[in-house]
Amino acid sequence: MCIRSIRSVSEDDSNWEKGTGGETSPKRNMNERIITEKVKNMFRYSSIVYLCNVQDPGPRNIYFRPEDKVISVIVRKPEEETEPNPEIILRYAEAAVLTNDRDILIRPRKRRFIQITAFDSCGTKFELDLWNFVTRDGEITYVVGGKGWNRFVGVHRIKPGDELTFYRLRDCNSNDGDIRFALRFFRQPRTPANLPPKSHS
Repeated sequence: MCIRSIRSVSEDDSNWEKGTGGETSPKRNMNERIITEKVKNMFRYSSIVYLCNVQDPGPRNIYFRPEDKVISVIVRKPEEETEPNPEIILRYAEAAVLTNDRDILIRPRKRRFIQITAFDSCGTKFELDLWNFVTRDGEITYVVGGKGWNRFVGVHRIKPGDELTFYRLRDCNSNDGDIRFALRFFRQPRTPANLPPKSHS
């Protein structure tokens, strides 16, 4: 169990102030460059959620560094037209890193269904489902979905094109070998082309 409390800038409201145009921006401090380097490029900082492989309350305060980055994925449109929510597609090697399951590398074609417990910055828990399938090209891929993912997408307004980055949490590995991750997402700029149409009354 992770018992070490590590401070996160985004969790401390006193470290944030109103910027121009009504947007929030972090005050100048030693952690600013860690969490805003990507923001200054094409993505705007949005939120943090906490990811782990076991059922527990999850760490409430997280501090991580750029070198703790494990994988980054871009949320994509669903391949199935009947699926309303965007999805995450992982290569089986990325799934092995995420779940800390080396057997995925040894027997990649074995059918798997894995549950991941995710916590957002408010401590809300989301049960995300991870399962594998074979594409038309014969490749093994994993998709993140299920009711928990759909609820997470709705709560945080995740859209195709947003970037999700997994960070390994230092000193937060459980005794049974499960590795915890912090999952940050960067929202793709909402241009007039991809904003929903305004309603007229």
